[in-house]
Parts: sequence; C-alpha cells; structure tokens
Amino acid sequence: MDKMKLFDKISIYLDPIFAVVLIGLGALRIYEGLYDSTLNLLLLAYYFFFAIILLMTICFKKVLYKYMGFLKGDFCKALFYIFLAILIFADYHYWVNVIVGIVMGTAAIFNLIRFLVALCDKKEQGEQQAASSGKANEPLV
Repeated sequence: MDKMKLFDKISIYLDPIFAVVLIGLGALRIYEGLYDSTLNLLLLAYYFFFAIILLMTICFKKVLYKYMGFLKGDFCKALFYIFLAILIFADYHYWVNVIVGIVMGTAAIFNLIRFLVALCDKKEQGEQQAASSGKANEPLV
C-alpha cells in the first residue's frame, strides 16, 4: 500500500505538469512561427484549450467535474492523458513535439499503471476479506 501512496502523491502533479507543458509547447510554436497552416493553428488551439481544462481541474474542480465528469475517474483521466500525449505527436516533424510527446506519453502510461496497481490492490483486499470471513468457497449467486 505504500507504493500506492507514493504513486498518488506523484500523480497529483500530473495535471499542472501537462497544462504547463501544453502552454509552453504552444508558446514555443508561436515563437518559432509554426502557425502558418490551418493544421498548425488547430494544434495551437487544442494545446491552449486542453491546458485551460487541466488548469480548471486544479482551480474549479466542482464546476468542471459537473460538465466533464470523466476527469474525476482515474481510468478515464489516464486515457485523457494518453490522448493528450498522442495530440502532442500530431506534428512529429518538429523535434520538440517528439521529445515532449515521449515524456508526456511516459507520464500518461505511469498514470495508467497507477490505476492498474490500485485495481489489483482492491481485488487483493476483497479476496483477503472474503477468505477471512469464511465465504471464499461460497458461490456468488
């Protein structure tokens, strides 16, 4: 259970990290002049839009979770992080996107592993409780 506490402490910082990275990547792309096509403008809009959503999960949780409830669950949030990492890879010709995408993909996979470890721990606890209560061999009907 100690590793879950460590994973949870680290995962608290994933929202601000993803938001800052998306804002920084968008600002770098503007600085480099990479807004010359519709695709690049759309990527910039997505970067800033999703960064605002992630910042809102820090500041306005109650309002955001009301309209985007999928961000409340660990599994859905892990899938959202994977989506954002894939979005960063959309322009793979720019070397910064590749490096940032690899780092953010690693963070997204870390969050997914955190969810899976928590799921295994819950299953283990349920089996231990069932064994201790003597109902391990009874059918679940």
